[in-house]
Amino acid sequence: MDSITQIQFGVLDGIMDDAEDVEQLYLGLHEQFTLHEVIDAVTLLLRDGMIEVKYTNDERIAPVKPINLATIHHYWFGPTAKGKAAWQQKRADYGGMTVNERLVIAGLFEQWDIAVRTRNRQRMIEILGHVALANQAESITDTTLANPKKYGN
Repeated sequence: MDSITQIQFGVLDGIMDDAEDVEQLYLGLHEQFTLHEVIDAVTLLLRDGMIEVKYTNDERIAPVKPINLATIHHYWFGPTAKGKAAWQQKRADYGGMTVNERLVIAGLFEQWDIAVRTRNRQRMIEILGHVALANQAESITDTTLANPKKYGN
């Protein structure tokens, strides 16, 4: 199985439940990655067959076939079977790790710490989703916010 980078995991994670465009993907990843990095990740995932175009905003200038990368901002993307498998494998890589270990490995610990200190509940939930804790994110966030000193803040 192909190994994916953290940004590629973020892109796949962002499209796992429904199709998204580059703008929406960037909004979900902008605190960690630049727009150029997100576009490059999308391009590489397309090339590697991990994502596919689901539809376009404008078939005239951005046809679904063949894809015109110059108009990448018009496309909406979804995962392929290969992309879903890579995403699931990366999620499994977190098995047995604590929340803090996952955050450190993902390079999100500093962002998590800022979100906790500013009591940004929505951002905390979003960050936990990036380390395969989406199903537990609200509970972990609420527990942390209820007793921040216990959790180092």
